[in-house]
Amino acid sequence: MSSEGMCMAYNEGNCGPPARESTFLVAETRAYMATFYHALALSLESGTPSRPPLPLELVRHIMHLAECMLTCESLTVKSTCHRGRAQHNPEYENVQADTSETVRKLWIHTPPLAQFTISKLCSVKLSTLSRNQGWVSSPSGGNWSWFELGLYETSSSTGSSADPTKVQTADLVLRRRKDGSELTWVSHYNNIQCRDFRWVNTPTGTFGPDHEIWSYIREGDVVGVSLCARYPAWRCIAKSGVLKFSSWFEPILAPRATQREEKKELKRNHGLRRLPNAV
Repeated sequence: MSSEGMCMAYNEGNCGPPARESTFLVAETRAYMATFYHALALSLESGTPSRPPLPLELVRHIMHLAECMLTCESLTVKSTCHRGRAQHNPEYENVQADTSETVRKLWIHTPPLAQFTISKLCSVKLSTLSRNQGWVSSPSGGNWSWFELGLYETSSSTGSSADPTKVQTADLVLRRRKDGSELTWVSHYNNIQCRDFRWVNTPTGTFGPDHEIWSYIREGDVVGVSLCARYPAWRCIAKSGVLKFSSWFEPILAPRATQREEKKELKRNHGLRRLPNAV
């Protein structure tokens, strides 16, 4: 099991994965993967006696095809509520539908994203400690308690804020496609019949490199998470949430000519160190 999977294996009664263990596991795994990816890139770029070296651009292309990516810890968004009964604890986020219309409530979101950051992103995953209303009269009628990811922009009245990296939920407006449809996508549904809070995650690969969210996102956009419910009595209640992004691993390799000079220098230095012993 990956470190992320181990962190999300905790069940109801917890407001989230234990901070110390999860932070250690994620950092250790990220460092290991970065080392492995760099060694792989260096091997491809350097070549072997039986295989010629590859151009750096081709190395990058191969690593993208292999989905070599790392978690962007600096972009991770978390929300944790205190313990208590969801019905009476105002710090639990929840939304309830009263009609057949979808009710959506923006919960957590990123700061406005720079183009440099966007160009490197390739995956996003949401994990929530959540549940629905706790009972369903007709399970065959569908699951109407879920979470969505959406692309937001700041309203025109707040777009020139002194600090553009700090935006409030009330200042965000959901973006739309040219046909008027909203730029939102379902992340995952709550367990249909469960009275306890449980960790539920975006299915693996849902928001991968080929998802359309990456073709719509633009500089200054905010990625937001919404609680959603539809039809009378349906609720979506969230206790904790973690939104994690991944970016492509970009190998940093010296030009091949520089590598050759470094090898020659090492050989010269090695030879000089051995001269006194040879006399």
